[in-house]
Amino acid sequence: MLLYFTRLRNAISHLLNGLFPTYRIIQKLKSSELETNPVKRQCEEKETRLFVAAYILHDFEKFPDYPIWLEENDTDDVFKNRDWRKDPAKKSDAPNLRRGYVKQKIQDFSLDSFLGEDWENCIDDIVWLSSNAGDGSDADRGLEIRGLRPNLDGRVRNILQRLLKMSDLFASLLKHPRDVESDGRNEKLPELLNDLSNGQLTFSYHALSDNRGVLTNIINNALMDAHPQQYYTQLLYLPDGVVYLASNDAPAIHTADIPNQVVDKIKILCSKQLTKRQTGFSRDGKGFKFADYYWLFFRANELMEVSINAAISILPDTKLASSGKRSESLQSFQTQGELPQNIDVVFGNEIQIDRLAEFGDIICRGIWSKWQERANEYQKQFPKAERKNIPDLNLTEKLAEYLGLPEEIPAIRQIQSLKKTGGVPLDWYYLSAKYYQKNLGKNLAQNIELMEGMVNYTSNLIEPILEDFAIPDGWSDLRTYVSRVISLPTGAVFEPKPDQFLIEISRYNAAKFTGRGRENVCAISSSPYTITEQMESATLFAPQVYSNRQILFNAQAAKRQICSIWSIEIMLRQIMMSKTNATGADFEGRKYRYLYLYPAYFFTPETNKFLQKAYNAISQTRFDAELRKHFVSKEQVANLTIDNYQQVDDLLIKQDISPEDDKTFKISYPDDETLTFFFIGLPPGREATDTESWVMPTWLAFALPLVLDVKVVASESPVPPFISGADFEQTVLIDGEHQAIRSLIQKDNYRLDSILPRISEKREFSPLNTLTAAYSIHLEVNRKKDGDPDWGKLADLARDLETSPLYVFYYLNKWLRKQDKIDSVPMAKVRLYLDFYHYFEPEGKAVNQLRKLTELYRRFYRSKSQYAKANAILKPIDEAADVILKIDKSMASDTDSLIDVVAARLAKLMNNVRRRAAEGKPTLTLIDGKWKPALTSEEERQAVYEFSKYFVKEIFEGSFKSDRARLAGTQLNLIRDTCEYLYRLADDEERKARPQEEPDDIPELELEASV
Repeated sequence: MLLYFTRLRNAISHLLNGLFPTYRIIQKLKSSELETNPVKRQCEEKETRLFVAAYILHDFEKFPDYPIWLEENDTDDVFKNRDWRKDPAKKSDAPNLRRGYVKQKIQDFSLDSFLGEDWENCIDDIVWLSSNAGDGSDADRGLEIRGLRPNLDGRVRNILQRLLKMSDLFASLLKHPRDVESDGRNEKLPELLNDLSNGQLTFSYHALSDNRGVLTNIINNALMDAHPQQYYTQLLYLPDGVVYLASNDAPAIHTADIPNQVVDKIKILCSKQLTKRQTGFSRDGKGFKFADYYWLFFRANELMEVSINAAISILPDTKLASSGKRSESLQSFQTQGELPQNIDVVFGNEIQIDRLAEFGDIICRGIWSKWQERANEYQKQFPKAERKNIPDLNLTEKLAEYLGLPEEIPAIRQIQSLKKTGGVPLDWYYLSAKYYQKNLGKNLAQNIELMEGMVNYTSNLIEPILEDFAIPDGWSDLRTYVSRVISLPTGAVFEPKPDQFLIEISRYNAAKFTGRGRENVCAISSSPYTITEQMESATLFAPQVYSNRQILFNAQAAKRQICSIWSIEIMLRQIMMSKTNATGADFEGRKYRYLYLYPAYFFTPETNKFLQKAYNAISQTRFDAELRKHFVSKEQVANLTIDNYQQVDDLLIKQDISPEDDKTFKISYPDDETLTFFFIGLPPGREATDTESWVMPTWLAFALPLVLDVKVVASESPVPPFISGADFEQTVLIDGEHQAIRSLIQKDNYRLDSILPRISEKREFSPLNTLTAAYSIHLEVNRKKDGDPDWGKLADLARDLETSPLYVFYYLNKWLRKQDKIDSVPMAKVRLYLDFYHYFEPEGKAVNQLRKLTELYRRFYRSKSQYAKANAILKPIDEAADVILKIDKSMASDTDSLIDVVAARLAKLMNNVRRRAAEGKPTLTLIDGKWKPALTSEEERQAVYEFSKYFVKEIFEGSFKSDRARLAGTQLNLIRDTCEYLYRLADDEERKARPQEEPDDIPELELEASV
């Protein structure tokens, strides 16, 4: 049944999205939690099954085989010559009150087994229900008057009819969470639920006015947690909110604490990951550094504990040490007289020196000094009289004492006073070296114990200061943002005010100034929130990607600014999506392209669970040989049907995929949390070209709607392009694709029914089939010997195919030239490439024209052997083209005279053929067991003239506008390549039909006798 509906494309989506929420409501109404109601009283298992069957069939007039059934059962020729496109079929068209067709569909969909043994007694009930799922013109209340005999009690039928109507409204009306309200447009849904539940249930929702990505998912989850489960049942999921089924005594949702709940949820999701993976920690020539967002999750002493794991993971025992270079630097300062000679700065190159040095520097300079700066900056907000001074605690000297090296403090001070050190923590390298000179032979476990002791000692020193100088936790902007984007049935948490917009526009205008008065503006999106300079360790995007809001000729333009909300979103992606520690340009160099998945309608708990499992298992990031084999069999037959596309999920979606095999960039979310917005980044591979970066994302953008029933936007932008799927009508949008891809798909947006049009007598263009065909050709023709697909060459192939689809046969010849063991293309391969051709030009105008040209010269000329070279096969075309390209225009000034000259050349060719002075032979026919010329002399002359006329008028004058330059070179080669394979195909078909083999030649006397 599902396979049948997938041929209707969005019919399955319409059915599931109408059926699941209503079925969930039925189960709720029948539960012991509620008191009596019409559904509980009247609907048992049988009635519920009737509802399911009737809803599946409620739009049967839209089924593709319904007009066919009507014609087959048309005893009175009522539908003879009816144009079903102009005059679509209606339910009332069916004879016998629709019983026959409904009965057939019940059996086709195995609903007879679902309904039970007496299913035939239910036919009239299902006819009535399926005909009255709507109102007005979409209802037929007169069926009983006309002879329909439903068995259900009228009250039961009316209850089921209201359930059907509710399902239909769900699938056709709901675009945003608030659409479930009674607002003048949609009073039916709340009224239906109120009637069916005896006022015990109602609809509720929460809605968001913005979509950032991971942050949006977390806000949705926090709001779902804020709705008590005993009163609220999650019914529908959308990117911009959730619809609930609520009891009439459900308490109102208190919104005051929701921002704090969002913050708490982020902390729960991220803090453990940060402790475990130290995402955002890195090392450069100046030492360890970490992303600023660590301050959001850890106090200074807690952050020092995290640094222990970072030091171990970044500097394992196998890492190449740098302490020897640091010793050389200190010796150089001594040589220059900047350090006293009595300081011993010679030490070895050991990784444990590096580790302790970098760790000591990060807790002293990277954490403690940074905390002091933040605390001092916070104190500036107070009047001078109220400000408190931060105690001047020299943590490096204190730790020197802890390490048993108090005598080295003067040397440390000397080293700290050095200039032009490049930010390298030479003081701690010196201190670390001195420690290990006194404490030899420590293993990794002992070194970890040492670092833990340093953190405990430091924590005891700074804890009183941390308690006395509390500073803001950094979440205030997020709390404000959450309050501004949330709406509930009672209204927005914060009523929208013009102040927010005025702040935003004033900041945007001030960003255009230079000098005094200039303000920073978020480089990703204009924002009224705090703007900060983005650190390399905290960004997943190279600065150039979002530089459109930077002022021109600004010396500081290289430093991109970003608002606090986007900082949090990028932080969440780095922690919850990225599987590597790559940041900044290193991350962007991977050329991720993003797929944003929006529900075609909405997600129910059932469809959401399915999609979340599929999303977590998507792993295929390249169109490779395995995918090609799925669509092109070893017998060289392409299967580009919807059924085959829907079976490709075994290749795209891997069960139990290991993390190291998953190269995608997607949200790693706890199993007990619900994703409401899905997006995924696809990396093309190492050192990929821009062309390659778009190969798989574009193909998946067209394939996933057929496999997962979603809307898809493919984009280079890390910013979700739409808040909700209701914001755009198309099923697929491609944003900023490479020109090679654009050349193949022709336009950047498609509706569902045009992704893969139904197979009909008139072939239609399909962007998905075009990509599959082009990729299949590329992998066969352009792939290197080492298996590298070399996707950079796809741009050439796309450009050629856009110039002329006949290039398909040029690439077939290119494939042949790469083969070592064969001299000619197998016929199966020729048929495959001819099939590919029609995906680029469904109407086949160019190839049909050349097929006609080939048929015309095959009437009088053939090559001697089926294995003949191209020159022997194409002799008439070569001769005709040669005449046109070389003749003096004064000798053939008009069309007729040019035709005569071409015909004369070909007549001479045929004379030479008969005399065996030229390669080839006349067309032969089998008469009385003997092969003889198929044409008389007059018939041959006429055939030669017809070919000459067609070549001159249709090819030279029609297609090339009498332009010799266009006929010459590439264009002539395309004609030759195409006609050669059309000739071989026709020849192969003829040979299969012959009763005996045709000779390569016949006796000269028989030839002469026939002339």
